[in-house]
Amino acid sequence: MSEAYDLLVDRLTNQLGLDRDEIGPDMTFEELRLDSFAMVELGLMLHEELGVFLFEEFDPQTTLAQAAERMSHTTNESAQEQQ
Repeated sequence: MSEAYDLLVDRLTNQLGLDRDEIGPDMTFEELRLDSFAMVELGLMLHEELGVFLFEEFDPQTTLAQAAERMSHTTNESAQEQQ
């Protein structure tokens, strides 16, 4: 998978305590049982690392693969704007 996906899984496991063996790219945030508070916490962690806020458009039905794709797209756009 992508670097963005790996980062997302890392934060879900190391910061939010989810089991890596139970996470897959086609799983949704709802299937991971992330409530709105956990999603905000995750968004803030990623914002601190990447410099962009990513979770404004995510909903419980967003898969991890979709989230990672949006993360990659958003961070690439941000990097291009800064040049």
